[in-house]
Amino acid sequence: MEVEKIRGLDDTMHELRRMQQLQTATFFLNPISHQPGYRHHVIHRLPSLQVLDGKEVKSAERKKSFQMHSQERHRVLQSVAFCRRAT
Repeated sequence: MEVEKIRGLDDTMHELRRMQQLQTATFFLNPISHQPGYRHHVIHRLPSLQVLDGKEVKSAERKKSFQMHSQERHRVLQSVAFCRRAT
């Protein structure tokens, strides 16, 4: 029986996707924590996180993560919020 290996940030987030109540996670010294955009990606994929790698997840970080990873959705929400039609 071959064991499937987790490779990289996307695989890790895929494995954790059902843990929607997860509030604290630490990937310190894990190679995925060195990938570009790691912190924003994790915050976006695990929205219930309150602490990541021993550092509080701030609302500004959460907003930035949403903007970075949901650009189309963010654009539509902004147009609705300001009574403009999304183009």
